[in-house]
Amino acid sequence: MPAALAAAYLVKLAGLTQNPARLLDCFAPGAVLAVAFIRLSALFNSTCRGKITVRTPFFQHLPLASPVTASSGAAEYRFATFFVEFLLLAVMFFLALRFFFKRRRKPMKAGQKRDGNTALYAMLLVAARYDSSFFPFNGFISVGQIGAAVCVLSALVTWSVRSVRANGRTTFHWAVWIGWFLALAVSGVSEYFVQRHGDWYLGCYTVMAVGCFFMAWLPVQMYKSICAKKKRRSEA
Repeated sequence: MPAALAAAYLVKLAGLTQNPARLLDCFAPGAVLAVAFIRLSALFNSTCRGKITVRTPFFQHLPLASPVTASSGAAEYRFATFFVEFLLLAVMFFLALRFFFKRRRKPMKAGQKRDGNTALYAMLLVAARYDSSFFPFNGFISVGQIGAAVCVLSALVTWSVRSVRANGRTTFHWAVWIGWFLALAVSGVSEYFVQRHGDWYLGCYTVMAVGCFFMAWLPVQMYKSICAKKKRRSEA
């Protein structure tokens, strides 16, 4: 994301565009699709396989499992993390593309801009990805998780500022903010427990998925609060 922002503003400095936010909107869905194909490229190597071994022959194929060579030289089937990520990112690509075309037709409240919202939305979607680049001082919080939280928080702050300007500060805003930090806490605690108790992984990751969903869903509700409501035909 920082590289995309830098590229957009370099293009502006070069005089090739006067609206880097709109450029990022056009770029965002394609960037999500590019990441999806990068994940899919792991089909040709042994990376991005989970630690779960799939022993049932019926499930020993994509999208659930992929073979890797064990230390003994025999092939064993492990959870195909890369392919599941590819499928999720492909869905995110279509959601971002749909948002882009829908945004172009959606009226906004007075003083609110349409440009940049697609990029923020795509950033919210991709921020849900898991990363294994852990910090050396703790071993369970990853660089990707911190980056994802910052990206999602950036979208929440941006849309919150715009919403407060358009609607004034209301109970709705406090509910979204409190809900977001509760979802963040749930996700963080789930990650802590899954690292301390590996046999709890199914329950912990399920709870974490719920927390991450609300971390991405709540900022979108804030975005919707700056969109103008469509007039009924009887009122038009």
